[in-house]
Amino acid sequence: MKSGMVRVIRGRLGLSQSVMAEILDVDVKELKLIESDSIEMSARVIERLREVFDINGLVNTDSALEEGLLVMTMEISTKEYDNIFKAYVETLKRFFPNPWQVYVLSKVKVKKGIGGFFDLFFNNNRVSVASEMKYFSPSYLVISDDVNLIVNFEKTSLKIFELGELDSYERFEFNGYRYARANKITIKKD
Repeated sequence: MKSGMVRVIRGRLGLSQSVMAEILDVDVKELKLIESDSIEMSARVIERLREVFDINGLVNTDSALEEGLLVMTMEISTKEYDNIFKAYVETLKRFFPNPWQVYVLSKVKVKKGIGGFFDLFFNNNRVSVASEMKYFSPSYLVISDDVNLIVNFEKTSLKIFELGELDSYERFEFNGYRYARANKITIKKD
């Protein structure tokens, strides 16, 4: 696996070097050396890349990252926070400080079959969140320059999906869910 992939992944997800170093469990100096090809990645760093970014099949090719959208999955620590929602907010602050635009999303499963057909024609693609939400899983649309991400929290798990180009960020479908953009939130670092 080429070390240039680390820089590509970090850029595509809009992650700072300090956040990427934290994810890979290395210091920023070591990450800079890896990204500049001054040192080779250790087996531990390669394993962490495969674990967090689900890139098991990508070996020794820069074009492999062009084949699909990136997904990042990792556990977040909640021990130092009063509640799980505070952990979500602090994670968003750490990963996506200004100038990121962060929007709360409503998320519902896309209906298949006749129910989806009627929704398409009679609901004008509007999302009926209250009646269809089965569990609370905060989702956010995170935008900066040409990076567009969906950030999902499920209990102590953080999942970030890279989005391709969308016709509209107001309402869109992705990965079997229908999303509607709601309020913009301001994330301020303390």
